[in-house]
Amino acid sequence: VCVCVCVCVCVCVCVCVCVLPVTSQTGRSRSSVCLQAMSSYDDTPCSPFLGTFSGEELGIGEISEFYSVDGRVDVPDMRPFVWSNSVISLDGKLGFLEAGSMDSKAVALNHIPNSCAKADWKLLNAGWAIADAVVGTGAILRAEPDIKFVPSMFPDLIEWRKTLNRREPLPASVIVSGSGNIDPNHTLFADTSYRTVVYTTRRGKERIEKSAEEQGGAHLLSNAQCEVRVCEAEGDPSSVGWKAMMKELRVKDGVRYLDVSAGGVVIAELIQEKVLDEVRATVAGHFMGGAATSGVERPNIFTPARGKAFTHENNPVLRYDGMRALGRYLLFLRATVEYRH
Repeated sequence: VCVCVCVCVCVCVCVCVCVLPVTSQTGRSRSSVCLQAMSSYDDTPCSPFLGTFSGEELGIGEISEFYSVDGRVDVPDMRPFVWSNSVISLDGKLGFLEAGSMDSKAVALNHIPNSCAKADWKLLNAGWAIADAVVGTGAILRAEPDIKFVPSMFPDLIEWRKTLNRREPLPASVIVSGSGNIDPNHTLFADTSYRTVVYTTRRGKERIEKSAEEQGGAHLLSNAQCEVRVCEAEGDPSSVGWKAMMKELRVKDGVRYLDVSAGGVVIAELIQEKVLDEVRATVAGHFMGGAATSGVERPNIFTPARGKAFTHENNPVLRYDGMRALGRYLLFLRATVEYRH
């Protein structure tokens, strides 16, 4: 059966799709089941479900259309609504780990002409603009000495945030480091325009305090906008407890929307704990391969710990809620995590 689909995204495109009437064990045509499921997207937070971005310089209207959460998602009572935000290659890699590769910007093909990679950076910042708080890690601070999880480079995002009626002008930074292996004088801790909370363990806190003493003081400990909290995982005093941390952020700090700008290990831990609600990903059109030229393994978007593997019967499933294309190199995805374990 040939189905003619007219998709209106600035131009009308006629797509002829041949649907083979394969019959399932229930006697219903598999194609009819799929077409029925695709006929309505009333439950998706994105509208429309499919589309294209107008260009690299994204406007607030189309960002809001794709990424807004207010009134579109359900916020749990005892923790925030949580999403991850990543840029990956088609084979799921997060970084080249090569000298001069710019890591995430290189993954987004910033070095390729006409890649429209600037849009990925703005959408990452848009996630920060929407959020009450943004989670980063000690590893990110060590790798990026100048990073701040605030959309200060985009005045239109700052103005948009004002219309969202968030509790604070800028999202709080939440840094997670069980080991306490962070520089207490990182530039992120020096800024007084937003709150910063570092979650660590007892040993991690001792390490931070020792490092501050060795440096003759620290922004992290002297800035009134910064706070160090101990929150250990149950049965594992070397790790931060994600569920307890999120409950505290929701109840004590009033955090309703939490952006997680971290790597595959953190994403896997959140999924294992069933506290990641949504995955946002920019998929760039290239392959990176499993290892850097040095032989070091490149990071993946999903890296479960040893002994925490999933099977086809219990692995998490992503239900796509919205898709956008930009140019010929980038796809933007938004998906709900459906748990089966």
